[in-house]
Amino acid sequence: MCSEEITVIVPAYNAAAWIGECLASIAGQSYPYIRTLVADDGSTDATADVAWRAGAGVLALPHRGIGATRNAAVEATAGCGLIAFVDSDDILHPDAIKILYEALVSSGSEIASSAITRSRLPGSVRARSHEFTGMGGAREILYQRAVRTGMPAKLFRRHLFDDTVRFPEIDIFEDLAMTYRLYLAARKVVHVTAPLYHYRRRHGSLTAVGQSGRLSALEVVRSIENHVGTCARPLIPAARARTAAAAVSVFRQLAISGDGNSPLADEAWDLLTSRRASVLADGNARPLLRTALAASYAGRRSFTKICQLCPPH
Repeated sequence: MCSEEITVIVPAYNAAAWIGECLASIAGQSYPYIRTLVADDGSTDATADVAWRAGAGVLALPHRGIGATRNAAVEATAGCGLIAFVDSDDILHPDAIKILYEALVSSGSEIASSAITRSRLPGSVRARSHEFTGMGGAREILYQRAVRTGMPAKLFRRHLFDDTVRFPEIDIFEDLAMTYRLYLAARKVVHVTAPLYHYRRRHGSLTAVGQSGRLSALEVVRSIENHVGTCARPLIPAARARTAAAAVSVFRQLAISGDGNSPLADEAWDLLTSRRASVLADGNARPLLRTALAASYAGRRSFTKICQLCPPH
């Protein structure tokens, strides 16, 4: 198997306290042909110094947020054949890049992804995989099944970014708006079922963001529905399910925080009630989502109480 150089992009902002362990996991990969590029989003700490000492390249940028940082890093990789993303506080399995690369090449795919874990990475893995069309992979993402929404735990053929809309310049959920489009641009994709990527924090969790982040989530899922309705109509049911899931999550977090009667809660309630009938009839939607939507028929006041009794996951 002919090996190719892979550029691993690490977007970072004030990450000096933890990026060293992330970069060490990249440097320790069993796949030898890796270039690491830290995209420094105007950090005011020693992030760049830690990256230099670890032997990584540094792309110094003005502080503009994660969406703009990802775009600048992708542009800086023009001419590269393969790229991957790792968040600055996360860890790769020592064989992660090798396994993803071999799965991508052997299957003739343009994207390879893996499972992730929030606990310890396994010492050894069995690299079983499933292949999809690009459309099928996008469906997996929107239904929130095997393929995760985010950019990490994936290996991409760089050319997919040439004709794809760039990341929206927002500070959270920028990957939700982008990832499924990359899958739509691919002819074939492959997913490795083994966990090769360790999330050590909850990036983009609705429990960890404020009102602006929750509003971004609703704006992004609406934009996905609009795009799918125009360009990928077979994905309309999956996009509706993703919108309903975001609306339920936003409404639940607002209910828990005591903001269940806010204008944003009104918006989330309108989104989930307008989509619940079609999602409940969709056997591909996640059972937990369908259960939540069924509970919403008890009415807004009762559903608010149900949300307050259910701790965030």
